[in-house]
Amino acid sequence: MVRNGFKEESFDLQITSMDDALRNGLWNVIYQMFFHQTKVDYFLSSSTVYEFFELIWVDYFENAIDTIQESYDKFYSLIRETFFQMTYLQVYDFLEYITSVLTGVSRKKFTENSNKIFDRNLSGWKFVGAQITRITSEEEISEINEVISQSESVGLAGVKSHINKAIKHLSNRSHPDYANSIKESISAVESICMLITGDDNASLGQALKIIDDKIKIHPALKSGFDKLYGYTSNEGGIRHAILEEDELDFEDAKYMLVSCSSFINYLIEKSNKSKINLN
Repeated sequence: MVRNGFKEESFDLQITSMDDALRNGLWNVIYQMFFHQTKVDYFLSSSTVYEFFELIWVDYFENAIDTIQESYDKFYSLIRETFFQMTYLQVYDFLEYITSVLTGVSRKKFTENSNKIFDRNLSGWKFVGAQITRITSEEEISEINEVISQSESVGLAGVKSHINKAIKHLSNRSHPDYANSIKESISAVESICMLITGDDNASLGQALKIIDDKIKIHPALKSGFDKLYGYTSNEGGIRHAILEEDELDFEDAKYMLVSCSSFINYLIEKSNKSKINLN
């Protein structure tokens, strides 16, 4: 709606839909990165560019390879027409596919530019790593991205693997698996606890005691962590009972992913200050 020459702002998150502005913005990211500088001669002469388009045509759209359009204009028109006929779920799958075949700076640029469009259009989705995930708070995304970055920098492969799996379960738009997302988030915490204690059977409580012996943890924080320990514990079948609940939903899985990521970041920092080797 336009009033007095100004566009009326909408604060409804786009979670199960995609308006024209969001779709156009995402297409512009694709266009500027892959089509804007591509000319007909370059399209035909550059094996890298042609191979990329061939991947889209054959691998993603599952067309016969001998039907690929060797005319740049025809190929561009077909991709564009298909994109604007996709459902919002198909658009996000397509963006993830593009990200999967990009590497390094190109992938970073593509996901960052896409995230700007998500933010601008109040989308309930966003790239976290290489996955488009339904996580809406900047602070939440920051915690998760930080634990991925931290785990890469200090070589915590197990932590990174569990967090990535938790994100994947949570971000599966067709069949989200909230129970397994929670399980992987918890497993990420256990993974770092094992490294801190040097014990493959270590609990969160044991890891906290080792850190607290060297650097005191504020009582209020420790109380909160003890409650998280109760939630993550296998004792008395607590975890099994939680993961069997039918009522688990997005908010439960998101809360555990964010909470566990934040807690892992805390444990990494405390371990560094305590001179505990996590490698």
